[in-house]
Amino acid sequence: VTMPDSGQHIVTGPTGVGKTLMAARLAHAAALQHGSHAVAMISFADSRPGAWSQIQMLASQAGIDCYRAVDANALSLLLDELSQRATVIIDTAGIQFERNVEHIKHLAPKALAHVVMAADSSSVTIKRIRHAYAWDSVMVSKLDEASQPWPLLQALIDSPLPMSLMSPSSRLSEAALPYSGVRIVEQALAHLPLSQDNAYSASNPTMAADSMAANILKMRAPHEKAIHG
Repeated sequence: VTMPDSGQHIVTGPTGVGKTLMAARLAHAAALQHGSHAVAMISFADSRPGAWSQIQMLASQAGIDCYRAVDANALSLLLDELSQRATVIIDTAGIQFERNVEHIKHLAPKALAHVVMAADSSSVTIKRIRHAYAWDSVMVSKLDEASQPWPLLQALIDSPLPMSLMSPSSRLSEAALPYSGVRIVEQALAHLPLSQDNAYSASNPTMAADSMAANILKMRAPHEKAIHG
């Protein structure tokens, strides 16, 4: 799945995974494509302390407009007002994020829904995300902090997820990267304790990552073929 740079997009996911930063990255990329005047961010139903000030700061850094919708009625008015913008990014709260997506899709049925998960998310969290909604894409955050991304790798082996982007760091200045299984495997191998059995992998992380990622892609191939025909 490629980076979304036009249309309406919902960015959601569990609390604390970096949704707002990912939303700002998407908005910044869209602004480079269409111009800052053609892009807007909306904070929807997020009453967390500091949430609104955070999105204001990130929008200011990206040079784009941001708006706040406290409920569905306010969101409906804003979407009408911003209908001529090339790109509208809707940032949501982590609490009951599945319900928030349903509310937004009711108002904006053409909006694409993207869920953000941390690279070191637990298998329980990944299972919850997988079954919560038919996501248009999955975005991986906090790649630089992940020392144990094994549950994510296992999930990619078990069944397909529509992966799109990865967040390399917590700095807005670093653009999101296209999804790469190799990069996630490299991150996992980098934190393995050295031993005689894995010394070769540690000294050749890219080669080991290429091999492991190739196995992941090979095991995912039947699922991808079933989806894409």
